[in-house]
Amino acid sequence: LPSYEEINHKEIMRFYVREYVEDKEIRKQLFDILRRDKFMYAYLGKLHELNLYDKFLDACGDIYIQIFEEWADENDLDFK
Repeated sequence: LPSYEEINHKEIMRFYVREYVEDKEIRKQLFDILRRDKFMYAYLGKLHELNLYDKFLDACGDIYIQIFEEWADENDLDFK
């Protein structure tokens, strides 16, 4: 599978906040978390706390699927 380093999680998470989160206070909370070095668990926890996790998956799940499919193609793997 693609390594953690191969996936730009922070950019995907920023994209979600920029494009899908309208509430200014929530945007600030999420962007503040993304300023940290260790942001992943805090960000996902905050999404759960704010009941936004499913919306994040709806908005960004396809990005992760595309990354996986590209990785599989590059490694001559066929999962279809």
